[in-house]
Amino acid sequence: MTCNRRHLSVGVAVMDTFAGKEHFLWGLKLHHPVGWSLQYEFPGGKVEPNETAMCAAVREVYEETGLLVDPVFLGCYVETDNYLCLMFGALPIDGELKLKEPDKHLEWRWYPYDASPQPLIPYAEEGLRVISERHYPFHEVCEHRHRDDRFGLGNVPNHRDWRSYRRLVDTVR
Repeated sequence: MTCNRRHLSVGVAVMDTFAGKEHFLWGLKLHHPVGWSLQYEFPGGKVEPNETAMCAAVREVYEETGLLVDPVFLGCYVETDNYLCLMFGALPIDGELKLKEPDKHLEWRWYPYDASPQPLIPYAEEGLRVISERHYPFHEVCEHRHRDDRFGLGNVPNHRDWRSYRRLVDTVR
């Protein structure tokens, strides 16, 4: 009997506002082991051993794009034969957008919320569907989560702690 073990991963829908309009950050994947090459995806990747999904979301976005983000779990996941991908939403709070892994992505670019690039990798398509259905208030959630725990997020670092987060991310690069 064989056990089809899935890897735990994260996908992070990074959102920002330009000229009063919400935009998502999309990366054009160069190569993908499942065959999703030359399709668009959110930043993300595998959760390392002894790492929380929240820390993996911060680390993966930073490793791929140079942005430091404030992630919020969206309450959904996407399953494939090999992966269980937890979906996060995030706002950038520091850093400069860069193509840090040119062997994995051709570009990172902001696209308007209502004009996503095509084709999308399936987990990104599912995450975008959930965000659209819920009209997820990223800015409101991230602003309030640092004042109290009404959203049930537990012990989440506040903005004063992002310098130590950056040091953490720098050490795992």
